[in-house]
Amino acid sequence: MTPYSLQGKTLFITGGANGIGAEVARQASSRGASLALVDVDGDGAQRLADSLPKAIAITADVRDYGSLESAAAETVAALGGIDVAFANAGIEIAHSARAVPLVELERIADINFTGVMRTVRATLPHVLERRGYVLITASLAAILHAPPLSHYSATKAGVEAFGDSIRLELRHLGVDVGVAYFGFIDTPMVARSKADPILAKFEQASGDSFISKTYPLSGAGKAVIRGMETRARRVLYPRWIRPMMVLRSAMPRLIDRAVKPDLVANLTDELDERDLMHGDEPDASRQLHDRLLS
Repeated sequence: MTPYSLQGKTLFITGGANGIGAEVARQASSRGASLALVDVDGDGAQRLADSLPKAIAITADVRDYGSLESAAAETVAALGGIDVAFANAGIEIAHSARAVPLVELERIADINFTGVMRTVRATLPHVLERRGYVLITASLAAILHAPPLSHYSATKAGVEAFGDSIRLELRHLGVDVGVAYFGFIDTPMVARSKADPILAKFEQASGDSFISKTYPLSGAGKAVIRGMETRARRVLYPRWIRPMMVLRSAMPRLIDRAVKPDLVANLTDELDERDLMHGDEPDASRQLHDRLLS
């Protein structure tokens, strides 16, 4: 495929204040792109925007369609249009299905799943005008459904299906759609997950593997940029995810055999015990995060 130069293009990136979104913004900026950094962390987005030659920061929450619609309109007014919509905002939770607080269950679905659909809906009229590209962040978890990521995996499998479906809806209109799959990347979200004492104990007991290894953020950014420049159907990083996609129909049975039942039992019991102590309440870290941003 003929390379799709990012020079002079405008990227709309949710989750643009840090992690993969911020790295993609930095690398796209070096290629001459303009950036709309859209994030609930408006201050973080503004700090990054201030460091780039042509970028704006917009405070918006993917749970609020009105704020996304306003963010898209502000991007068009300031930068002239939207060529690439990168629906990238997401969170993780560490809970089993038995004791997950309802508020956390609804939160992850509203951000990771419905938030992607809201982002696409809000930006699509502008992307259509430019015959541009939509990229949706899924995850290795969309393919490999392992404990205790039941809720996270479900949201990522859902947005993968959404991306595959709208690709067919939009191709006759000149818009290409890609889905991105990442392993553990060196981002604040992954760092928080690996700092959880229960999850850390589970990872240590499971042993080191290429799947649990944390990969550099720069590599994920390069993979996304390459995907945008080729308007790719799939963005995969690390590259060993590709054979897993080929074998995905066998993955549930392989996981069943690879994961030790006693280890999973201990993990879920400890997570459930921690959750049941607090009842149907949001994670303390989430409450603090929301207070800081309110």
